[in-house]
Amino acid sequence: MVCSKCNERPIHNKKRSLCARCYMAEYRKTPKYREKQGEYASREATKAGNRRRSLEHYHRNKDKWSDRYYQQNYGISKAERDALHEAQSGLCALCRAETVFRGPGGAHLDHCHATGKIRAILCGSCNHMLGLAKDSPDLLRAAAAYIEKHRGNFTE
Repeated sequence: MVCSKCNERPIHNKKRSLCARCYMAEYRKTPKYREKQGEYASREATKAGNRRRSLEHYHRNKDKWSDRYYQQNYGISKAERDALHEAQSGLCALCRAETVFRGPGGAHLDHCHATGKIRAILCGSCNHMLGLAKDSPDLLRAAAAYIEKHRGNFTE
């Protein structure tokens, strides 16, 4: 059976006698379709508005959200984090580079993954290095020995 409108494509549904393309072309002309599209557009506008309001709320209450983040993830307040940062003179505990808590590669709270206890504040590079070494002192000692052994032994 072919479509009764275009006489080209097979029918989409035996009850309708139209192919899918012709059926949708006809359906788009109906008030029901226009009403649904209006509801969809309204729903999308509401979602966009909610996202905007949520973002505005976050920016108005950044300190509260930041404090909540440190409390939930590390069990300390932002003030305690700042005190620890001040006690380290704003420097990384390993490489002694200056650290700030802003943006990617900024300061990180180093903590033991087994106990959750905070060890110190590290720069992004040192924190990443420890993570890649899986916090293994043996692996870090082996890496240090490897670097010492091959220091200055470069082939050209």
